[in-house]
Amino acid sequence: PTVGINLMPVYNEKYWFLPDQEKYERYVRRMAEFTAFVIQEGYPTFFFSSQPYDELVIDDVTDALANMGLESKDLPARAKPSSTVAELMEVVRRADVVVATRFHGTVLALHAERAVLGVCYQLKAIQLLEEMDQKEYAFNLDDFRTEDLKRGFHRLAGNLEAQLEKIRQRHAEYQYALDEQYGNVLRLLT
Repeated sequence: PTVGINLMPVYNEKYWFLPDQEKYERYVRRMAEFTAFVIQEGYPTFFFSSQPYDELVIDDVTDALANMGLESKDLPARAKPSSTVAELMEVVRRADVVVATRFHGTVLALHAERAVLGVCYQLKAIQLLEEMDQKEYAFNLDDFRTEDLKRGFHRLAGNLEAQLEKIRQRHAEYQYALDEQYGNVLRLLT
């Protein structure tokens, strides 16, 4: 599967509400180690941003990969920044597995019926993955380890079709419930 990685400037002093340089550097290091692992395993990989500041983190992770000895030809491609939701959805659909830190990266990937490995900075992302029957692929930002992501990725990649079927089924259930709610509201208005 193709892997799309959506990084986020968590704890970065230029972006985060409570900056912490040590935590930011740890995040960058772990995401670089994970990215190197995915590349070495032979999976086509690309970075994508969904906010302008995400580009800073892509730069930092790319620098960390270069410092780890990856040659420029082996570094992940970088998707052109999206200026609309439609463009972002096109990018998300290029991936079979999305590694998302941003909540909307998780939401949009699941909406596109893509598998998600979530590095979750808020409980709502963990809860969303849990509701989609994907809890084992949700990792807490503050205590995940690179090894955790590697194991999660191997489980997900080795069981991708079954997980995608779960996502498709849950997505259809949510779509039906939403359509039903809109129908009820419209009946009340008429």
